[in-house]
Amino acid sequence: MHSFRRPGRVGVCSILFVFLSAFPCLVSSASAGTITGRITCGSHCDNILIYVEDVPGQWSGEDEVAVLDQVNKEYVPHVMAVLPGTTIRLQNSDPELHNVHTYFNKETVFNISLPFQGQTAETDVFTELGRYVVLCDVHTEMSAYIVSLQNPYFTKPDKDGFYEIENVPAGKYTLVKYDPEEKERVDKSFVLQGESVTVDF
Repeated sequence: MHSFRRPGRVGVCSILFVFLSAFPCLVSSASAGTITGRITCGSHCDNILIYVEDVPGQWSGEDEVAVLDQVNKEYVPHVMAVLPGTTIRLQNSDPELHNVHTYFNKETVFNISLPFQGQTAETDVFTELGRYVVLCDVHTEMSAYIVSLQNPYFTKPDKDGFYEIENVPAGKYTLVKYDPEEKERVDKSFVLQGESVTVDF
């Protein structure tokens, strides 16, 4: 006597398994969600970063380029986030001498002079995770902050303080609000299990 299996559910499950194995991105996207919220930031919302800390995985900014400009004796943007290895294009849009003096843990990383309007230079030294402080020795009122982050799940709020971070893998995380004007770290723990979660500051 020959044994046999009824076709139907088993066959469908097998086909589904093979399909998802061939397209693993569909599995990850199905388990990802969105973080939304609102922060109190007054008139300086553009100077605040919101980012998820310690997401499993590895990311690199080797193919990314970000611009740090000097306009009317101000660094633009004042605060920016990058992935490690991101190329930063330094630009002087002012008709006067500036220099870009960058520190990491209070030690000089580089000091580049940009004496002419329209002059640019590029660097990709932001390989260590953490905060880089950017000053101008010529104009001491100028400052900027470049934060090198482990993952791409970061953003800035809009002018009203609302923010959104999409496609975050499900899990338990810490959400950090980085404001260079605040001396103490501000963060909140949360669990992302469904399509979205709201975290306000």
